[in-house]
Amino acid sequence: MIENPIWDSLEFVPIAFQTICLGDRLRKEDWPQFLDAVRAAGYDGVEVFQEPNQLPKFEELRSLANERKLTILGFSGGNLASRMSYLRPEGKRVVAKGEEEPYLYVEHWRELDGEENVADRALAQGFQLALHYHHLSKLTKLEEARKLLKAHPALKWLPDTAHLFIGSQDTKKVLATLCDRFFLDRTIAIHLKDWTPIYGRFSHRFARGFCLPGDGDVGLESLVKSPEFKGCGVQWKVLELDYALTNPMRDMYQSALTLHKWGCLGRVPQPSEFRPGAAASSEKVQFPFELLLALASRADHEFYFELADLLRRETNAAQVFICSIITSSGEATIRARAESKGVSELTRDEVKEFAKKVADQRDICEERIPSQPEAELKLVAVPVLNPFNPNLIRQVIIYRAYADQCFNKDLATSKRLRGCVGDAVDIFVAERCLKGPAQTTQLANRVSNRTELLTTVAQLLKESLNCQGVTIFLATHDGRLFLGGTTGLVWNRDSRRYLRGEGLTGKTVANRSYRIYRHEKGRQERMG
Repeated sequence: MIENPIWDSLEFVPIAFQTICLGDRLRKEDWPQFLDAVRAAGYDGVEVFQEPNQLPKFEELRSLANERKLTILGFSGGNLASRMSYLRPEGKRVVAKGEEEPYLYVEHWRELDGEENVADRALAQGFQLALHYHHLSKLTKLEEARKLLKAHPALKWLPDTAHLFIGSQDTKKVLATLCDRFFLDRTIAIHLKDWTPIYGRFSHRFARGFCLPGDGDVGLESLVKSPEFKGCGVQWKVLELDYALTNPMRDMYQSALTLHKWGCLGRVPQPSEFRPGAAASSEKVQFPFELLLALASRADHEFYFELADLLRRETNAAQVFICSIITSSGEATIRARAESKGVSELTRDEVKEFAKKVADQRDICEERIPSQPEAELKLVAVPVLNPFNPNLIRQVIIYRAYADQCFNKDLATSKRLRGCVGDAVDIFVAERCLKGPAQTTQLANRVSNRTELLTTVAQLLKESLNCQGVTIFLATHDGRLFLGGTTGLVWNRDSRRYLRGEGLTGKTVANRSYRIYRHEKGRQERMG
């Protein structure tokens, strides 16, 4: 297990704080003050989520933590390859022989470097990998985790109370999984996290559902106070707050107060006056953000096409493509959503394949276009992160640029521009979500029965999503599904009744998730 310098002086299981909710606010120069605040709040370590290029050198960071009697538990930010390079600069171990390195969090097992899987390489080189169950990752079933743990004896297990709860909707099942001997023998730490469904499981605001401990539906207090949890023998717990809108330091302190009240945190938490800055604020990027806001507020189907054309003009690119990353049931679906004006020499499949590479590597990618003349500079693709959770990629923007066009790469790859795009998309989706309920309320006043209402709502969804058909099913408590309303789709009358878990519709209800199935035949060539 990871060593804890103050383990012998504690009667409590040590608790670390994960830094994901600080995002880009935490600058390299902020770490001494931040670690002071972590120590004052009563935590015993940190799990670092920031990308390695945002951090002080590992040797310096570890020294700062040791001076404050804190443990650097693990690293979660960026892609696995960048974390490996950070932990061992130039391939050399910083941690002394005989000491354990911090673990490297891994949730996307198939991160490729050419034909080689990076996780396999990390295990072969002796890195300590911690497999993380995440409800929106490629690891959504515990059986898949079992297979990986069986296949790799050195692999550790890093469960998360909120994601386990989302998958089961039952605190007792969460506790049973945490105390399952197969997983327990490999558990390096447990993420303590709460969750409320008020913002929806899979909406653009998904991460906002992760809340302060005790404010959600996980039953975290009863879980951590249970004899089984106390006696499970896992040395480290990690308090994780995926989302903080305004003041992550306040939320860190409030969480510590709650944990102390529950008897989990040994020291009395003390507040700190430290307020982190913004790492991206130093970027000198001029961009007409008001144009993005104007586009977003229109809430029409041409938003993404106009956004692509705006980015093309501002960066002086030959063409711009926008892809959306839709994650459901562990599968990332790449949707080629829009392209800017101009004649493209790239096919839809080429665009999607390049976007997939960015999503897998979780970093900016560049490459020349094969079979193109030397004047063709390259493709530059950048990920746009979810502003409410830097772990989720929402869009990939692909720029096609010529060498003689003075392409503004600094602007195209800047965090500020990507943040502006993310904000605009968020406003666009929010506008559409607000418009839908208002229209539904108006329609409800005009109909006379449930069937008519659901059929009308299906038509509204069809128009709003610009799709070919919509069907609404009703689910009963005894596991049956009934056809409520449909438009654009014709269903066999003998199949009007379905069972939970059977067929695509029934499986969607049973798994409390959604799946996307795309029919390639007859698809439109225009991205949309």
